[in-house]
Amino acid sequence: MKYLVLDIETSPILGYVWGLWEQNLSQEQVVNDWFVITWSAKWLFEKKIYEGKVTPKEAKACNDKRIMSGVWELINEADIIITHNGIRFDLPKLKSKFIENGYVPPSKYLNVDTCKQAKSVFGFTYNRLDELGQKFGIGKKLDMSFVDWKNCLTNDNSAK
Repeated sequence: MKYLVLDIETSPILGYVWGLWEQNLSQEQVVNDWFVITWSAKWLFEKKIYEGKVTPKEAKACNDKRIMSGVWELINEADIIITHNGIRFDLPKLKSKFIENGYVPPSKYLNVDTCKQAKSVFGFTYNRLDELGQKFGIGKKLDMSFVDWKNCLTNDNSAK
């Protein structure tokens, strides 16, 4: 059995809004839809980390096509994929991008979603990866603000 640990990061949706709260954007209001900025993965119990990230030119064009091939190949090879909130976020997003970019669906796999597992076993107030990592002594995630996300998309070198 091949176990793949996987995470993705996506861009925000850029759109025109009339206010700050409870906005429902129509398709005409969307300037740039979301796209995958980066992904990283590793085979469980192996050290090598695989990753793909868009270039500044690709980010400006909202084009994630090039980086989809690597993650598709890994998923296609995996028997079990381990994600955190992957059932609700990472895997549906990736499946959407595979279709948009002309890939056939990858081979079938099982998904172990650590967020879903934490909710079913524990009663923590928060089940975000950062909080769980701290509770289990694994460590804290890198702090990021929205400005850091914006800097990633604009090729600002102060981005983390």
